[in-house]
Amino acid sequence: MTARAATHKIAIRWLVAAVMFLNFGYFSTELYIGYTIGSVSLTADSIDFLGDAAINMLILVGLFTGTHVHPKLRQGAAAIMFIPVVATIWMAWHKFNLPEVPTLFPFMMTAAGALLVNLVCAFLLVIYSRLSEDVRAASYYYERNDAIANIVVICTGIFTAAFWTTGWPDLVVGVILGLINSKSAYRVWITGRALDRAVN
Repeated sequence: MTARAATHKIAIRWLVAAVMFLNFGYFSTELYIGYTIGSVSLTADSIDFLGDAAINMLILVGLFTGTHVHPKLRQGAAAIMFIPVVATIWMAWHKFNLPEVPTLFPFMMTAAGALLVNLVCAFLLVIYSRLSEDVRAASYYYERNDAIANIVVICTGIFTAAFWTTGWPDLVVGVILGLINSKSAYRVWITGRALDRAVN
């Protein structure tokens, strides 16, 4: 391997690692704040961050080992997805009985932060997809509509503050996002399969 090729490979690993840690870090942040202020939509949106973190973890494992992603690792990563899913269902059930308004300032700031993190990750993945040919297909499983979901959550906060001071907008948007993001476990599994094909 030439020095240029080695540098190229290290750059790809750093890019994927950065995206993985950004996603996992904001998953933890959004899940904690969403649970603390009683926001179903923030809790549901955190599912996607965890899914993206798991996907990039599998890509990183493939880049380091150059071999198949072990099925147990795929199954474990997919199983982790159920943690925020269960949290979203539990919160939605309780909020249905008492739809309180989440604290709007941390709600808006967290949603805006999620949008920023997704835009940064999208930029890094554009660079990654140009540098990497071997697992390019796997990187495309990254959810390209994340930023749109974040904007919807922000609009939910604005609508709640300006027009309808109730917890129902947050509950409805949260349930919709939860249903959409519940496919994250499947995305993690098929990304692992794509990595297996890429190294063959």
